[in-house]
Parts: sequence; structure tokens; C-alpha cells
Amino acid sequence: MKSYIILPILLLTGLQSMAGHIIGANITYEPVGGNDYKVTLYVFQNCFDPQIAQSEPVRIIPDCNFLFSSVFLPLVAEEEVTQASTLDLANSTCNGGFLPGVKRLTYVDTLTFDTDCERMRLMWKKCNRSDAININNSDSPCFYVESWVHLDYIGNRSPQLSQPTVPYVCGNPEQIVNLGAFDPDGDQLRYSLVPASQPTSGNNFGPVVDEEGFSGSQPIQGMTLDQSTGNITMDTEITGFYVVALLIEELDEFDQVKGSMLLDIQFVVSSCTDFPPYLSDEGLSIASGNAQLSDSMALTFCPGASFCVDLIFQSDDPDQVLDAGTNIFDIHPNSNWTVTGTNPISCQLCMQDVQLEDSELLIITVTNDDQPIPTVVSYGLQLDGQESAMPDGGPDMTVCGGNTIVSAQSGSGQWSGPADLTFEDPLDPVTTISGLLPGEYWIQWANQCASDSVMLTVNPSMGIELPEVPPIC
Repeated sequence: MKSYIILPILLLTGLQSMAGHIIGANITYEPVGGNDYKVTLYVFQNCFDPQIAQSEPVRIIPDCNFLFSSVFLPLVAEEEVTQASTLDLANSTCNGGFLPGVKRLTYVDTLTFDTDCERMRLMWKKCNRSDAININNSDSPCFYVESWVHLDYIGNRSPQLSQPTVPYVCGNPEQIVNLGAFDPDGDQLRYSLVPASQPTSGNNFGPVVDEEGFSGSQPIQGMTLDQSTGNITMDTEITGFYVVALLIEELDEFDQVKGSMLLDIQFVVSSCTDFPPYLSDEGLSIASGNAQLSDSMALTFCPGASFCVDLIFQSDDPDQVLDAGTNIFDIHPNSNWTVTGTNPISCQLCMQDVQLEDSELLIITVTNDDQPIPTVVSYGLQLDGQESAMPDGGPDMTVCGGNTIVSAQSGSGQWSGPADLTFEDPLDPVTTISGLLPGEYWIQWANQCASDSVMLTVNPSMGIELPEVPPIC
């Protein structure tokens, strides 16, 4: 059975328009100098309601005192992100048509934070949440999202989303949805499904009331989450609108939280009738360069590596015309991505001088854009950079014949003797070598990415050994 990471773009039939018009939101931040931060609020709004606020209030709440302030962020961009083919965007409700239309509204301003506190909570609330079948809509729950800024991590930027839209997914078979979160600083991300929130009194908030059978950790029946990749596995037959809240935390090298973002977004589940694109049996392959396959969709390489990989996608419907894209340019702008063919399509990703000592997840999206409501399938490609610590075998050594101690600070060793005599057993970082004949021995200490060679000179033993000075044997 094929496993998909799938973001289908489908016409949802039989579903009525929603009472409210806010269907998603999140807050991002980035430092611009000193204690000034560029704060951005993204609001996803369905186009059934044409009213658009020209500014939105974001509240700034320090964690060390009760002082807080509200700042109105002005509207700077209004973008339609309806999941429809290029030719059919004119038929969305954003343009007076019938296809479900979605706009993303962007509110931005530069804010100055209180330097006396190490953490700031940025919060936004609004009482226009759209109805969903997994929450109790009778009391018209309001909308709430937040992000935490940890000022003690100087220069840190929040996570970002490379899939800025409302996910439309199929009900059965099992599929995986990925919202394409990435960290612009290369920090490791941790994902959690949490209860959707609503404001209560003052600066407080609490969970919305779930309908029976649903919860924050399982907002859609059959949904599970991979906390390290953000892959959401789904297997449900119940179509409809669902509220999903995803907490995205960025971690430092000690797995301590250095910032977080709460994303509240609607998922739309509907029945699928077409054939989604999929990765062919050839899978991922190395075209050139110095990377290795560590899994079916994972690469491992050393810092500074350059390589190209190939992927082939196809659909069982021969009339479909496929295309593919990736968020690689959000993370590594100097990369190259090419697509050839129509069905199947051959995709090649080339990366140069990649400086990565951790893991990143790239999202590759494949779409059959010849359909009025296309299907988009997304695959996660894991990039695993190796540590760049250089092994250190220490200085060259001269010892007397007999028992000898050879040590190194890091790495594992292979060694050879006179006349290219090779000893197969690897050396541990600290190894006792017994009974070496006089001569010169090369010992190479290596890790996955680098090596260091040490020359060991063994002099004939004369029964005299002075460990504190060069041996005279």
C-alpha cells in the first residue's frame, strides 16, 4: 500500500457556509535590532463575509509583571489562497463564484519589548470563529492564538509556514498532512496537538468545548501526530469542517524551548473521486554528489556537501497533467529545482555547500493542476546533516618496542604498518597495542565526515623507557 503525505484540494459538496468567517490564524516574529521586533499576524478568512478589518489588535504580555499593552497592527497584504487551479480561481467565492474561497490577511508592525522580562506573550483574539463539527458551536466560541518570545535567546526568529492555506484532505484512505512549518534559524521543531483556545477574562484563555468523541489531542477521529516532523496521519470517513490547534515549539541544543507559536486552522475533509499523484516505485535516488540515502525519504551528508537527487511522480490517470514544487527556497535559497514531463514527472533537487549539522524537513508538493479543483500531494524529505567536529589523533609519537598506549581525543582509528601492512581491527580512542615490531606506523582517526592521521614510530627496545622525555630505547 502506498503511503501519501497528501494535501488534496477538493470541492466540498453538501456543506453549508459557516456562521463566522475566521478559519485560521497565527503570529510570527523576528528581531530587527535591539529590543525591536517585527510582529506579523496572519488571519485566514473565508470569503462568504467580504468585510475585512483594516487593523487588528495584538496584546503584549510580559511574564514577569502585570503590565501589558495592545498595539493595532495595520493590514499590509490581502492574498487569495483558495485551493483551486489557476484557471478556476475566478470561480471562487472571493471572486463572486461558487468554489470555497479563502483569503490570507497579513497585519504587520514593529514593536519594542520590555527589557526587564525574559519572555513575552503575543496574543490575538476575535469573536468570529467559523463553525466546525468537532466543537460546540452553540455558545459561539471566540478565536485565540498566541506566540511566546524568549528574549534571552538574542536574535531568535519564530517558526514560519510554507503552506499558507487551509488544508483540504480526503476521507480515507490513510494519508499524511504536513503544514510545512520550518525554522529560519535552523532550530529543531517539536509539534503537539493541543485544545483549541478561546479568550475568557482579561488576558486569560481556556479551551473551547469539544463535541463528544473529539479532543484537542484528537480533533479528527483517527488523527495522530509525529512530534518531530509535524506529519499528521489521518484516517476518517466523516466529512466536514474541523478545528485543529497545533503548538509548534523551537528547541535549543539542550532541548529547551526557546520560542513557540500556536497555529489554529480549519481542516476540510471531503470525499475524493480522482487519483492522487504518488511517488513512483523508483523512489528517491542520488543523481550526483556526496550524500547518502538513510531511509526511503531521508538523506544524510557532511557539512559543505553538494549533491543532486531525483524523484519521479505519477498518477494512475494517464490524462492528468502533473506539476511539483518545494519549500526548499525558504530554507536554502541557493538550491535548484527542476521538473520535466507531464505524467510521470521527473523532479531534480540540487543543493550546493549545505551547512547543516541537524535535521530539516523539506516539503515537496505534487499537483494535478489540470483539474478545476486539483489534488495536491505533499511528501516530506528529511535532511540529516552530520556533526562537523574534527577527529584529533594527537601529535605524532615515537615509542619503544613492547607494550604501547595509543590515544586519541575523538573518532575511531584504522592503522597500517611497514610495507603497507594493514591491521583490520579498528582502534578505540584509547587502545593498548602490544608487541609492535620496529618501524613506522600510520594511524588514521576518522568520523563520518573527516579524518586525522598520526605517525607512530617504534624504535628497537633496549630495555630503557623514559615516559617523560622522547624515548631513547
